[in-house]
Amino acid sequence: MMRPQSNAGSAVSLPRQRVLLILMAPGFDYAGNGRADLPVWAAARRCAGVNVSGPVRAELLRLDSKATFIGRQGKRSRARAKLLRVRQWAKNALVFVPLLTA
Repeated sequence: MMRPQSNAGSAVSLPRQRVLLILMAPGFDYAGNGRADLPVWAAARRCAGVNVSGPVRAELLRLDSKATFIGRQGKRSRARAKLLRVRQWAKNALVFVPLLTA
């Protein structure tokens, strides 16, 4: 769903957006990405958080225990460790250590 736009083409403020969504689309689904979206999520039927921080994620889960989350799941350090491909290093060591010690 696109955000409601004013006649001038600028984005509608979140408090006004919440009222417009309730009036224009009762039972709407809403995807947001920050603390400012909490009032709109509170009025939504289904909620989705996109790249939300940990505290916002916790608040959204208090509002909707079935909220959907996209991005920022898990720790970044784990992803970085995966990029290092440590398993490949171990396999290479099995090949090259005997060659170097022979």
